[in-house]
Amino acid sequence: LELFKGALEVLHLSVVLPQQSQQQQQGQVEVPPPPALINADLYCRVPDNVLLLLGLLRDEPEGVDDFYVRYGALQVMAALLAACQDKLQACVLSSPLGVVALMDLLSSPLEVLRNEALLLMVGLCNGCPQISNIAAFEGAFEKLLVICGSEGGPGGGDVVIQDAAELMNNLLRDNLANQRLFREMGHIQQLPPLLQYTQTQQPPAAAAAGSFLSSASQYVDPSIRAA
Repeated sequence: LELFKGALEVLHLSVVLPQQSQQQQQGQVEVPPPPALINADLYCRVPDNVLLLLGLLRDEPEGVDDFYVRYGALQVMAALLAACQDKLQACVLSSPLGVVALMDLLSSPLEVLRNEALLLMVGLCNGCPQISNIAAFEGAFEKLLVICGSEGGPGGGDVVIQDAAELMNNLLRDNLANQRLFREMGHIQQLPPLLQYTQTQQPPAAAAAGSFLSSASQYVDPSIRAA
C-alpha cells in the first residue's frame, strides 16, 4: 500500500497544473505550456492508464479498499480533468464500469471520498451526455438527493449541496432520456424542500438549488411536461 500511495502522489504532482500568476491570467506574459499539461495529455492517450485509476476505486478484489489509495486516485483524475477534460471523458467511456465505481463512492460513509467523487462527476458529466446517461441509470439522482438531505438542506453543507445541484443540472441539461427518468422516478416532488430557507440571505446552496429548479423546466421536453 505504501508503494501505491507514493506512486499516486508522484503521478499527481506530475499532472497537476500550476497556478497562473495574475499577469499570465491577464495575458500580459506569454509562457510555454506547462510540463504538467504535456504529461496529462500523454497519460490520457492510453485509455488503460485511466482505467487503472478507476480500477483502484472498485471494491476488492478488483480494487484497493484503502482510503489513501482511493483519495490519491481521485486527486490524479481531478488533475487530469482540469488539464484535458475531453480526453479523460473519452477514456472513462471506454469502461462504463469506471462510472459505476465513481457512483458507488457517492454513497461512501467517508465524506472526503464522497465529496471528491462528487466534484469529479460534475466535470465528467459536463458536456458529455454518454457519461450522464450511465450515471443517471446507476442511481445518480437518488444518491444526490440523499446527499442533500444528509447535509441538512440549503442551510447545511452549502458547498456540498451546491455541487450536488450542479451535477443534477449537468445530468439533465439537453438530455431527454435523463429528464424523462427524473420525472418518472418522482424526483421532481423532492426538489421544493431544497428551497425552504427562511433567512434573509440565501447561502450558495439555496441559490444553486433555486437556479436549478427554475431552469429545469427549460430542459424538459414539452411532450414530457404534457404527459
